[in-house]
Amino acid sequence: MFLIIPPYVNAYEIIYPVLDYKHKKIPNYCIVRPDDPGLNDAQKDWMVKKGEEAVKEWETTLQKSLTHGYKWQIMSTPIQSINQAESFQCDWTVSFQPEIPSLFIFGVVLGYADIENQEIVIRYKKIEPDEFHDILLHEIGHSLGLGHFTTDDNEVMYDWLTSEAPPSIMIPNIHVNPGLTYITEVDIDKLRSIYGTGGFIGKFEKEKEETPIPITTSINLGSLTVYPEKIILKKYQTNMVTISGKLNEGRVLSGVPFYLLVTKPDLVSEVLTVYPTSKGQFQIPLIYDENSQKGTYRIIEGVYLDRTVNFKPINYFVEDENFQVPALEDKIIEKRKNVPDWVKNTARWWSEGIVTDEDFIDGIEYLVQNKIILIPNLEVKTPSITKDVPDWIKNTAKWWANGEISEEEFLKSLEYLVQQGIIRVRT
Repeated sequence: MFLIIPPYVNAYEIIYPVLDYKHKKIPNYCIVRPDDPGLNDAQKDWMVKKGEEAVKEWETTLQKSLTHGYKWQIMSTPIQSINQAESFQCDWTVSFQPEIPSLFIFGVVLGYADIENQEIVIRYKKIEPDEFHDILLHEIGHSLGLGHFTTDDNEVMYDWLTSEAPPSIMIPNIHVNPGLTYITEVDIDKLRSIYGTGGFIGKFEKEKEETPIPITTSINLGSLTVYPEKIILKKYQTNMVTISGKLNEGRVLSGVPFYLLVTKPDLVSEVLTVYPTSKGQFQIPLIYDENSQKGTYRIIEGVYLDRTVNFKPINYFVEDENFQVPALEDKIIEKRKNVPDWVKNTARWWSEGIVTDEDFIDGIEYLVQNKIILIPNLEVKTPSITKDVPDWIKNTAKWWANGEISEEEFLKSLEYLVQQGIIRVRT
């Protein structure tokens, strides 16, 4: 667990910002047919169809929910190659790639919407078939100008990820039951606040006169730092991490909160809330103890005055004496490169339910006995899996076996299982 120290503890709030982007005409989304030779024609057709269906669902929902439905028309056009985008007058492209570009260096990114280049990319190797539709709807939502729908209450955030009907298609994590997420009235209302009654083709017209809010179209973060960047937890002790920063002067209003979206080691997002000074300065102290999640925390974006504040993501690391996030130059990585192919095959088959837990334990025991994974002070125990293995471990095994994450990431997850007593092995 970790806490935000008073006076930074605030009442439960919903954060739903908008992006600095909006359509000024009927948009045309071009769905690019995948060119991966590892896919057959049926699989390629299926992905294109999913893209068209997601665009159509946004159009249908908007036209049914808002007046003057013709103003909310959205077009979709299948194309064979990204090179055809200009000739087909594409406003946005939707493409499918096995991997996300290397600029995403942490976490499991399933898709992204690039506002600057007006492209949506879906990482299909990491997505289950029943997750495609939700992810496409989410990324199209970003392309329409919607930010992430979040809250500063972690328990409420957890409920959104596990409840039957999440409040928005724009929650930042995949729902535990794919297919239950859909475009809601909350999303429609937010789009109405962006486009008014004019839709994509008319001038902005508010349905009711409102008091204008003095905000700028672009809000920047002057600085953001984390100190220390790494803490090592000990039993019965607490450690503090301080996030400090500064918003641009002249754009800060008294009493208006600034939110930071943080991805935790389990890849679940949470929101930190702080009230900047009149000069834009802010500081958030965070307390961690022995029960806190160990691993990499990543600050990915901010929200101020209903606008998303983008910046280069910042990592910090929470470790203990048994779990440490290795540096890239760590010599242990060199030792760990010699994992036999049969272990990788076993991991893949275990993730798919083809082999038993016992077969998987045999592979882990080999890695421990040959010091490919290092568990300090490991006791000799009867081999077994004593608790339910988290789903993310099986996903990690599958991704490693498919070459989608590094060997080091997978081995660290195994060390975690053994250290937590979830898996017992012989040494």
